[in-house]
Amino acid sequence: MTKAIITGATGFVGGYVYQTLASKGVDVLAVIRSNSCYLNKIDQASNHLNYIVFDWESGQDFKEALQKSGWDPGTDCVFYHFAWEGTGNLTGGDLSVQMKNVHLSTEAIRQAKAAGCTKFINAGSYEETLLEGYFAGVHDGNGVDLSSVAANYVIAKIANRNMCFLRAYLEKIDYVHTRFSVPLSADGKNEKFIENQIMNIRDNQSVITPGNKNSLNFIHIQDLANTYYELDKTGQNQKDYFIRTDLFASIGELFNYLQKYKQDNNANMSSGLSYQFSATDASVRHTDYVKDEYSILSHLKKIVTN
Repeated sequence: MTKAIITGATGFVGGYVYQTLASKGVDVLAVIRSNSCYLNKIDQASNHLNYIVFDWESGQDFKEALQKSGWDPGTDCVFYHFAWEGTGNLTGGDLSVQMKNVHLSTEAIRQAKAAGCTKFINAGSYEETLLEGYFAGVHDGNGVDLSSVAANYVIAKIANRNMCFLRAYLEKIDYVHTRFSVPLSADGKNEKFIENQIMNIRDNQSVITPGNKNSLNFIHIQDLANTYYELDKTGQNQKDYFIRTDLFASIGELFNYLQKYKQDNNANMSSGLSYQFSATDASVRHTDYVKDEYSILSHLKKIVTN
């Protein structure tokens, strides 16, 4: 891969993937919506992106827009799709709001192929794994808490994955689907709920008890971004990859473990962490891509004891 196009580059994961690709010598172009709240911040030095403003639902021709911008995808361009809209947050909004993303994703596939891209790498969600596991009976006694799963979001995500597989097949472009659970930043300062509570543990402040009882998977954001770079070469056409580590736990379990480690500084590595959901069961339709070079649990221990 010498060139890449990416949507969602103003988001947490997409932003890391953009910077990782660029650091490895890839010429990356971000596609930004005209109504993006980040558009007026992009040209600041700390947020600089090589970008084009384009709306997939506008009826514009993406190839023509690229030509007008002067950016040539060449013959070895990979398209990374992280864009997803909700109401208030990614999972918010009714079904019509969430399903709009399905149309935009399949349209992006069509336009990516027409523009000359050779591969389309799409970002799914661990919610797909949870719901599929629930219906397949893949869980170890405790089961999946459906009340903690955003129904409209997961329905749209599963529909999006299946529609994208089909659209890519019809368009004759290589398609790689991915899913991941909870990426955590390098410094613990992502200003999201989980990381805010981890910082509270570090500072000996009170921690909010989370309502989500499902086992999630935790991964260092740089491991996740590096994997997306690797998928250009290793990602096989029409495959569905679950990018993960071995650290599975509910949010509450993780907080309790880190609090104990903070207090004792010698907590056993597996103490207090249980494997509630058998995400590697063969009946769940994905291929595991295990990557933990940044040792996520050791990383979290360092944060809370820093």
